[in-house]
Amino acid sequence: PESFVFVMSINSKWLNDQIDNLNLGDGGNVDLVGGDTNTVIASTLPETVSQASAFKFLDDIKGGSGRFQNNEGTQPILVAYSVLNTADNWKLIGTVPIQALVSSASPILTLTWIMAIVCAIVAILIGLVIIRTIGTPLRKLQRLMNLGSEGILSVRTNHKSSDEIGQL
Repeated sequence: PESFVFVMSINSKWLNDQIDNLNLGDGGNVDLVGGDTNTVIASTLPETVSQASAFKFLDDIKGGSGRFQNNEGTQPILVAYSVLNTADNWKLIGTVPIQALVSSASPILTLTWIMAIVCAIVAILIGLVIIRTIGTPLRKLQRLMNLGSEGILSVRTNHKSSDEIGQL
């Protein structure tokens, strides 16, 4: 049996251009790492290319893809990774600071509280309207019925409406 070696040359500028097109938001970074020393092959931070990656968790990533939170640095980051099926097990690593992900949550929380308060006020107003349109005439009718049960049958109401209470 004969063996063959297939050599393929990839232009590093093309790799960097592809990585630069990925945007993970403020503070986000994408690295293509390979080799036993986890050398940065391409990155959205060009100054790190051809240097050993600073991430210590890379040795723990063996295969597949996934995500996890890493607290090793100055701030927690969300890490998403995919191990590519290459001879050097290249790893595509995307990192985003957790703070950048949750920074937009504060305005959403404020808006949620404002909407909850507005809804509560509207619900109270609807309740008051219902009490005035149904509760007050019912209370007057109850008083008249109590007088009628005491034998005073000459009582009259001035409530005029075509709804059920008016008919009653």
